Amino acid sequence: GNGVKLVCDFTVADGQSVVAGDTVGFVDDKVRKAMSEDCPSWGSKSVFNSNATARISAAALSDTRFVVAYRNESQGNRGELKIGTVDGTSITWSDPSIFHGSSTNFISIAALSDTKFAVAYQNSGGSPQGGYMRIGTYDSGNFAWGTAGVFADWTSYNSLAVLSDNKLAVIYQDKADGNHGKAVVANVTGNNFTLDDTTSEFC
Repeated sequence: GNGVKLVCDFTVADGQSVVAGDTVGFVDDKVRKAMSEDCPSWGSKSVFNSNATARISAAALSDTRFVVAYRNESQGNRGELKIGTVDGTSITWSDPSIFHGSSTNFISIAALSDTKFAVAYQNSGGSPQGGYMRIGTYDSGNFAWGTAGVFADWTSYNSLAVLSDNKLAVIYQDKADGNHGKAVVANVTGNNFTLDDTTSEFC
């Protein structure tokens, strides 16, 4: 006949009572009834840019706020940035701020504090395609930017690592030197930065 075939059996954890229709979990090789705190809840998807978007990078500023940097491909591939604020499972967005007004590539964002961030990028419209970084702040709904500075003449695959609230490691592929992997330390003062004299090659 069409009998039920037992594929595998599981032990119910001590103190658990499970009946048909219960949602269960499998913990420490035993079945237990799933509690609401065991399951994530999801909000609705929130669109931060309704145009074609690429090279997205994000960083947390606090437990309720984060920053997203991206290339807006419907606006000349320029580099833009928005602040997202989380309330429960909902996200609201700031107006966009343009950190690079022409073609932008290989974006990396890092948070220095709950109001300050650094963004590294390739000026892909330049010749050569230099690696740049800017320090920005967001406070009381307003953005402020320091001057863009070059950290290498021709880069790809830029990445930032925060060392302290005023120091970053800038890691990149040096296109001008056989695509070698390099890093340099940037020291932040206000909304500007200076680079250490020494660049280190790691690959």
